[in-house]
Amino acid sequence: MSHNATADSDSDMAIDGLERDIIDLDEDSEDSDQDMKNTVDTAQFVDWWRSIWHTTPDSRKTTVQGENRSFSYAVTSMQGWRMNMEDTHAIKLHLGDQDGANAYFAVFDGHGGDAIAGLASEFLHQNLVKEGAYAQKAYPEALKNAFLGFDAKFRPLHTDETDGSTATVALITNEGKIYVANTGDSRAVLSHQGKAKPLSLDHKTSIVAEQARVLAAGGRIEDDRVNGDLAMTRSLGDYRLKQNMALPPEQQMVTALPEVVEHEVTKEDEFLILACDGVWDCLKSQQVIDLVRLFVSQGKKLSKVCEDICQHCLAPNPLMGHGDDNMTLMVVALLHGRTPQQWYEWVTKRTVSRHGYDTPKELPEIYPSEEVEDWGPAWDDLRSQMAESKEKFIQQEEDALDLNRNDIKARLKV
Repeated sequence: MSHNATADSDSDMAIDGLERDIIDLDEDSEDSDQDMKNTVDTAQFVDWWRSIWHTTPDSRKTTVQGENRSFSYAVTSMQGWRMNMEDTHAIKLHLGDQDGANAYFAVFDGHGGDAIAGLASEFLHQNLVKEGAYAQKAYPEALKNAFLGFDAKFRPLHTDETDGSTATVALITNEGKIYVANTGDSRAVLSHQGKAKPLSLDHKTSIVAEQARVLAAGGRIEDDRVNGDLAMTRSLGDYRLKQNMALPPEQQMVTALPEVVEHEVTKEDEFLILACDGVWDCLKSQQVIDLVRLFVSQGKKLSKVCEDICQHCLAPNPLMGHGDDNMTLMVVALLHGRTPQQWYEWVTKRTVSRHGYDTPKELPEIYPSEEVEDWGPAWDDLRSQMAESKEKFIQQEEDALDLNRNDIKARLKV
């Protein structure tokens, strides 16, 4: 998940100073003033780290699965190393009340809190079906209007808040088309004969067109972030970065306007993946496609496939630079008239016979053992200090509570 500077500086920035801050704490120094400064800096660093990451990951997974005549799906969410879970998702196999309704799949990666992501999962699809363009089947226009309308609707309630969210929505119509609307750096990828076909673009400051809009709106790019703050250039929420009242919403330095990609479904399209960047930071698009095909060919159902991929991405410790984020992974099987079981057999046959893309038979290595060993001592040291810091914090809270109780007792005696 991408995060604002207050809640989440880049892990690499934290790691750069980690050994210096922690090791210096244990070294003798002739300069007592510098010793004191190092101690204070390290204590602040440990407290900051403890506010974001657990000392052990929460690897419990919440998995939902379902199907109809056109699709079979599973989605898994895992909190991981993060202190809070800010990912959400939404699935509507029948969007609206009409017969032969379209299907709606979406993932939302919150940052700075889960409020906007939660609201998006609950209300964005409602905005969509209310759009006049939706009734006219002008789906790209309807999706854009729904995103901008959502952002405008909740702005009065969150103007002073720092939270925001990505949004990656796949609208699959009953006419055999997929429309992916994306804002932020979550991602949608299609498996076409086992080959990854991107259906969205990550909105990062490295994209020239995105840079131009940020600068034209009076913003700046600092440390690959908008105003040194947000690691993406489009999002829902983040209203502090949408304050240029002379510009329309789509021209703000950070905009909710999605880019919409249209794809006509073919018989060679196997499945669609939507995931937050907790997954994409660990694996390339093709690697995730490979893992889905590989696990299906091993007899695993989609629910287990999603869970195993998230588990494979989970870092052995949060100093690795990735794998320490919330993770949400959704796989949507395109049945093409098959039953779910027939779809599993179809994908298995294609994978084993190397139909189309030649899927690797081994899991990609994300965390080389030498890197894990290199960071092991530093993590053990930091984790110990985080635990000590937590104990001190709890004791301070208990002491404060005791003082408050004593004060109340004293007042009652008066």
